Amino acid sequence: MAHHLDAVQTLLSNSQLDALLLYGTEHDDPSYVSWILGAPVFETTFVVVTRSRTDMFVPRWRMTDAREVFRKTLAHIHGVPSKTFMMPTMLEFLPINPAIGYAGNVPYKELMCIPDATFVCLEDELNTMMAVKTAQEIDILKRAANTTRRRMSAFDWKSHIGRTERFIADRIQKAFGSKHPLGHLSLVTGSRTKQTSAALPSTRRLCPHDVICWDVGIRLHGYRSDLSDCVFLGNAIKYQSAYEKQKRAVRSTARHITDGTRSMDVPHLLTTAFTNVGLGSFLLSTDLGHGIGMSAHEAPDIGQDAHILRAGTVFTLEPDMRLPDGTLLRYEEMFYIGDDKKTRLLT
Repeated sequence: MAHHLDAVQTLLSNSQLDALLLYGTEHDDPSYVSWILGAPVFETTFVVVTRSRTDMFVPRWRMTDAREVFRKTLAHIHGVPSKTFMMPTMLEFLPINPAIGYAGNVPYKELMCIPDATFVCLEDELNTMMAVKTAQEIDILKRAANTTRRRMSAFDWKSHIGRTERFIADRIQKAFGSKHPLGHLSLVTGSRTKQTSAALPSTRRLCPHDVICWDVGIRLHGYRSDLSDCVFLGNAIKYQSAYEKQKRAVRSTARHITDGTRSMDVPHLLTTAFTNVGLGSFLLSTDLGHGIGMSAHEAPDIGQDAHILRAGTVFTLEPDMRLPDGTLLRYEEMFYIGDDKKTRLLT
């Protein structure tokens, strides 16, 4: 897994900033610290990147782990007794009257401990940089996506009729195995699909004629997958035809996305594609898709931000549609924009 320290230090130089200050935890979304350092971080980790060096601050009892995890990163690792001591310890690594960039979950109250500093938010710049993946990153994401597809297609739903969603979720986790730990799992069945297509598993029991909507992602070498699919048991097969049209509309939309497409243009592309397959009035305009990488959700926020998609961007499309009887169906796939500026399925 590659780090991106050089790119960040170039950003600091171009922005005439002295340092970038970040606070990271294991489950940050987006994972700025993990992306910069090239490895998942621990809870309570501060990072200071200047134009010439990088310092990270972790709880003293995690020093041995940190040195092992970040042995390939050009970062100086410091152990501190507790979070209370982190900011005072960091001050000696900052210049006088510094101009500091920040992003993510920096504890803003503690920034006030830095005297005579100027602060600049760098979230937009970091999001733009994170969105364009290297060939190595795209390869890892492809493997994560393909592994997820195989595990999803192999799961035997009929054998779990009568079991609760929570029980089934536990079986899904076991089916994926410890080698491919789940990053997230959403499971909605039967009547619940009239309320939502994505939610935590409940105590509802799977019935012989249910619609099933599930959303699964794994973690692979620090990167994520994110795929949603619908399964139809018994008489629910009546929804299959509409669902296949939904899939075609999503993939057709992807083919019209190229290097230079604006995130805000994608809703129109989706509406056109759904209309072309006769589902235009069923399309919902929320949660249309997002970038993905070391975080489950990265830029672009499809249809919601001003991001311009570029070659190397890996993203999902995940539009919901609501059928006349109120049933919600969701199909989510992972795509990427290749060097030829065309979008294709991440496979």
